[in-house]
Amino acid sequence: MMYDKLREPDRKKVAEFVQGTAGIQLPVSKVSLMETRLRKRQKALEVVDLCMKSSRHSNEV
Repeated sequence: MMYDKLREPDRKKVAEFVQGTAGIQLPVSKVSLMETRLRKRQKALEVVDLCMKSSRHSNEV
């Protein structure tokens, strides 16, 4: 399975979700951290792409 980089619009969506849910800020400087953590979920859920629109589990983060 090939893994794409997290696109900026999707990074913003994830950062806003985390901020709103847990109060944790994830600035642009933390994009590598976000990608690494999301890869684990991506593998576990067998999600095709980090892009939320094209993933198999589009409502799960």
